[in-house]
Amino acid sequence: ECQVLAFEMIGRDKKILSTLTRKDLDDLARNLDNWASVDHFSVGIYGVLWGKRVVKDSDIDQLLNSDNHWERRVAVVSTVALNLKSRGGEGDTPRTLEVCSRVADDHHDMIQKALSWALRELSKRDRESVNDFLDRYESRLAKRVIREVRHKLDFGTKECFRFLDDLWQLKSRYDDDTDDPLIQAWMRHFGMANYLFMDGHIDSLTPVEAADLAREQEHFLEFP
Repeated sequence: ECQVLAFEMIGRDKKILSTLTRKDLDDLARNLDNWASVDHFSVGIYGVLWGKRVVKDSDIDQLLNSDNHWERRVAVVSTVALNLKSRGGEGDTPRTLEVCSRVADDHHDMIQKALSWALRELSKRDRESVNDFLDRYESRLAKRVIREVRHKLDFGTKECFRFLDDLWQLKSRYDDDTDDPLIQAWMRHFGMANYLFMDGHIDSLTPVEAADLAREQEHFLEFP
């Protein structure tokens, strides 16, 4: 938590950012071993300085070739800063898609989530290029990446989150004493497992169909 806080403070202070050297970046990047630290470092610091050419393309290339998945994630998430206006990004389709193409076959969970994020962020600036990328690499990309990015292109969100009021709406179509395992699971986990990815179709799904969709989307692997 202290590391994340430090990265956030540095990333929000333009004066400090402007003084960072390559050695400073190497020191800050030590012991990156969790997604929170990696993402704050990548979006707030490393990616910003990549956009300013302090970090070189060769540095990103070296990270992409690393056996350490956290280092590869730094490279991918750093593209977010290139396209994120709040971090000074002005949009950089060529470098973003070059990095994304390099990890299209990397199915480590942390890399696939980063890849989805990178493409979704770029889609705000260059929808056509992202759509073309999905078409070109569809056979190689993880299904999660394709699903999330296409949903972003179509509806403007990563997924359509359906919260507790929607679950009660669905439950209201059935008797309170229903023995449907999905409804029972919702009631037992009420407050923790209180949403599913419904892609906007909650009104047309039966509980069984909802359970199948949830499993397909890997949010619930099984219902107790």
